[in-house]
Amino acid sequence: MSSWENELAREFKKRDNQSPLGAVVGTVITVDPIKISILGDRVFLTADMVYMCSSLINNINRSATIQINGGTATDGKITYKEVLKAQDQVVCLPADGGQKFFIIDKVV
Repeated sequence: MSSWENELAREFKKRDNQSPLGAVVGTVITVDPIKISILGDRVFLTADMVYMCSSLINNINRSATIQINGGTATDGKITYKEVLKAQDQVVCLPADGGQKFFIIDKVV
């Protein structure tokens, strides 16, 4: 085999044996619209590239039963506000071969 054939075979091997990207920590750049930086600012995730877990979305209403100081339980709603802020760090898990990401939770 000549050197160019060897080099071509090495390039095919590199392409076919890429390590899959696992969970990464991203940094929230902006919240509305969402923009998250991953891989040392080499990749920026935008709204069309992410699936956000509902616990991270601002102004989502949740039904809850609240009991204060052992008193009567009351049904009500909880509204999450300012869940994510710029500079928060989040867990990002790739889906669809790395074309989209699940944004799982904040890292503290």
